[in-house]
Amino acid sequence: MASKTLYMLPDQSAGTSAHGSLQDGGSAPGTQEDNSAWTCGTAAAGTYAKYNRNANVPQSSFSSTAQPDGVIDNVHGDCLRTQNAYTGNFASGTWTFTFVVSPNLQPVGPAIALRVRLFRSTDPAGQTNVVEITAATQQSGNIAANNGTDQSATISFNPGAFALANEYLFVELALTVITASTSPGMKWNLAQRSTANIVTADWADPIVVFRRKRKPNKRKLWKKKRSSWQPPNGAAPAPQPYVFMRKKKWLGKPKRRKKRRINADWIAYAPATSPPVFPFPWPRRKKRRKPPPRIKKHRPPQIISFYREFTPALCGHTVVLPSLAASAKALERMTATTDTRVMEAIANFKKASPNRIFETLSATAKEFEALTAKATTTCCQ
Repeated sequence: MASKTLYMLPDQSAGTSAHGSLQDGGSAPGTQEDNSAWTCGTAAAGTYAKYNRNANVPQSSFSSTAQPDGVIDNVHGDCLRTQNAYTGNFASGTWTFTFVVSPNLQPVGPAIALRVRLFRSTDPAGQTNVVEITAATQQSGNIAANNGTDQSATISFNPGAFALANEYLFVELALTVITASTSPGMKWNLAQRSTANIVTADWADPIVVFRRKRKPNKRKLWKKKRSSWQPPNGAAPAPQPYVFMRKKKWLGKPKRRKKRRINADWIAYAPATSPPVFPFPWPRRKKRRKPPPRIKKHRPPQIISFYREFTPALCGHTVVLPSLAASAKALERMTATTDTRVMEAIANFKKASPNRIFETLSATAKEFEALTAKATTTCCQ
């Protein structure tokens, strides 16, 4: 936490407002004779006049109404305003206002004093949301004209602790006549000097405070804390046997298998610059070894004599009942015609297994299977 130093720039406007400017830190401004002034002339003692930015307040503006009155004037600019809005907290402490005024004449007797009121507002012009910080108007000591050209008017007070939330500070300023002058041309200039400034109490910027926080200790964060549980009857339970469990081992990530490159252009022998005589033959390219042929599965011989055992022989009986002779002859004829179809199917499906030939026959062959089953039943009767 540190205090702020606000330099007074009476003629320079604060942003787009009509008020004078308060520079926050940086390089101190140079010496400048400003246009901001009061021509009090022969104004009576106890009269007041507000400050107007970059303007000379005439004697006609002095009146008995106490100034500053707390009504901020954004037309003429009767305040000194900070250039930036602040968010943070001012601690309770002494604020010191140091003004520099310069009289154009040095007669013996005339004296004046400066009066201020402190406000804060989110409005840059100070027309809305205005909150007064000072409990009452603060006044400097008497300043005599015959003490020299540059006179310091100092005001010190403690406004207490207060917070700002994106707000500007406004210092409403006025001059009061303590001892009237007999010279109509008596004039007081509000000068710009490096010593004309406002020193505030300690200021705490929430962003800076947050950045200054120490980083948390990770070991302390993960450290186990002792339980605060207490048994209801005050007696601790008997210790239970600790079960040692095997630590679970997570499977590792499988290794990535790299594909082997085929270096077909690899030279197996000496380079081509070698002489083509023994033992340096002409270079040859490395050839890949072909895989051995696959072993063929056993397949039966595809000849007609092999398939005769699969021809339908009914049930194998040599004697047929006379009552079923007509059915038996029909079956025999069917068998003879079907044998030709079977052989044709074998010729067309050489690659087919003999046991599956009848599954791929036409509708006639399937009809033969049905008749064969029927004849078998008949003969067995």
